[in-house]
This record gives sequence, structure tokens and C-alpha cells, in this order.
Amino acid sequence: MWLHQSLFVFVSISQLVLRTDARLSDSAPKLWLPDKLEGSFMQDFRSQPTPTEVVDSPACQSSCWNCFGSSARSTSVEVVTDPHKQAVNYFTRQMRSRTLNQRQKVELTQKLIDYLRLDNSISSRQLYEWCKEIKSSFSRYDAPQPIISSYIYCLQTLLLKNHSDHRLVNKLNRLLKDQVASISALPYEPGQWIHELYRPSSGFTSTFRTWEQLERLLLGTEQRLGKLAWAISNKQAKYITTNLDRIIQEIFSKSPPTDLSSQTRVAAIAILYHLLYTDQRPINDHVKSLMESLISNKHGEFFLFKNEESLIEKLLNDLRDPQARDVRPHNLNGRTTILTPAPPPDNASSSEGWMDF
Repeated sequence: MWLHQSLFVFVSISQLVLRTDARLSDSAPKLWLPDKLEGSFMQDFRSQPTPTEVVDSPACQSSCWNCFGSSARSTSVEVVTDPHKQAVNYFTRQMRSRTLNQRQKVELTQKLIDYLRLDNSISSRQLYEWCKEIKSSFSRYDAPQPIISSYIYCLQTLLLKNHSDHRLVNKLNRLLKDQVASISALPYEPGQWIHELYRPSSGFTSTFRTWEQLERLLLGTEQRLGKLAWAISNKQAKYITTNLDRIIQEIFSKSPPTDLSSQTRVAAIAILYHLLYTDQRPINDHVKSLMESLISNKHGEFFLFKNEESLIEKLLNDLRDPQARDVRPHNLNGRTTILTPAPPPDNASSSEGWMDF
């Protein structure tokens, strides 16, 4: 397995950019980044003049006759011409700057994170150098938890994207392990997305348990899950039964697509959670079996992060436990089901076929 089981994220982000339109868009990028900011790190970098680098250097050797009575060292000017090094130096200067406030530094870091996730031309060496630089920058300006969480999401997404590059994966895994270890000591800050990754064994919070909020998050923005969310809201059971397995298998494949974010995986589990509680018993039963197959992974076709595994196990345990309370989805209109307005009948039969819709 290309990711170590100990390197799982237990923190998340609270800064989300939500689109309120409910349009289904095939043009939306598959790499879904709900924390993405407007603007571009590279545009910010290129808009700044490139300063010369002043470095200390020996002025002369001890045998040099004209060194007598003068300083043994002086400074020289070095012009950095490598664009990657120029960009790294720019980021380092900004993080050390006393004229930029914390908000400005957070925004610049988020833009850099977006750049690393979206630009496919960055080499493996440069990716690793950037990730190290971001980690080092946190101690320079008392970075808040949301941006640290976004960085960890970035590492996860880069691991998914580069899973076949074993050398890079090993390096990123070490960074991720160190960052998770340092974050786990921080006080828990509840918020959107954070709980599901930081405390997955407690299940979902209201953001994901309330269908209207999850639907608004996905429609028109998440290409893999957006149409599935639309089908749930519009009671299109046929689309669900025809496409659900394919979508879930792609998202949790042991060889995942390179345009898959770690946030999409959490949202996919939330979709499955809601589909456990429809009034269509064949759908409920099939989704339960699908979630169990993700956990068991008998044929070695899936990969789960540890927090994802814990979250799915919690949802299945709640479903099996007759004593479990307040585990059903929350809906703003008071309903507890998705595909129909009525609650599931106690005598609903599961004899119907999964594809009989």
C-alpha cells in the first residue's frame, strides 16, 4: 500500500468557498477544492520586482597584502536567475515580512497551496521543496489552524495525485506524519469539515448531516458527486442505482485518479450516509453492502485513509445499533428521508432488486 496507515488527517479547514447556484456543470473541474481562493500565487509573485540577493563572502585571503587594516569579510551581490528559487525566495520574504498581517500571509499561503494542487508542470523535486517551505513558514507568523489544515489537505491530495511516484510519496508521507503529530497536540476547534477528520469516530456534524447544506456544497461545483446530489434531491432513483457503484469505486480506488481531492472523498462518504436512510429499502441495503465492501476490501481494490475507515465504521455501527439516538440525517424541512417525503415504513421489504427502479 502506497500510503502509511499512520498518516491520516485529523484536522480540516473551516474556510470554504461555497457556490450557491444549483446548476449541473460538466465544465466544472474534477479536482474539487472547496477551500480555493480567488487569485494566483504566481501572478502575485510575478507582479513583484525580483530583488538581488546580498550574501556574505570572504573579501580576501590572509596572504592578500591589501587586506591589512580592513575587514576580513565583505558582501557581494548574487542575482538569482532560477524561476523556482526566485518564487521560493519571494514566499520566504513575505512570510518573514513585518508589514504583512496574519490574514495576508494566510491568503498567500492558500494561493500557493492552490498552485501546488492545480499546476501539473511542477516537478517532484519542486513539489517537495514547496511543501517543506510551507511547513517551515508556519512557525514564522503563528499560523492559524485552518491554513495548517488546508496544508494537510494539500499533502493528502498530492499523495493521491502522485501515488505512482514512490520516491515523492515517501517524502510527502514524512512531512504529513510530522505535521499531523504537531497538529494533534493543538486544542480541538470544531468547525465545518474539521470534526469529520479530527474525530471521525463521532460521525458527521450538522454540515454533512443536513442534506440541504451538503447539496448546496456539491451542486455545480463537484463534478463526480454533483449529479448524484441532484438525483437524490430530485428523486431520480434510476440514476443512483445506475451510477453509484462506478462513482464510489473510482473515488476510493487503490489507484485513484490524479484529479481527485481528499475533500471529495469525505463528501462521498456523506452521500453514502444519506443514502442509508432513504425509504427505498433496496437502495439502503445496497449502500450498506457497498460501505461494508469498502471496509473489508476483500479483493484489494480500494484504499481508505484511517479517518475515512473510522467514519464509515461509525455510520455502519449506528445503523446496526437499535439503541443509537439522533443518527439519522437532518433536513431543514423536517424530513429524515431523501428520495420521498415519507419516513421509511417499518414493514418495508428488501426483496426488490437493486436495479428495479
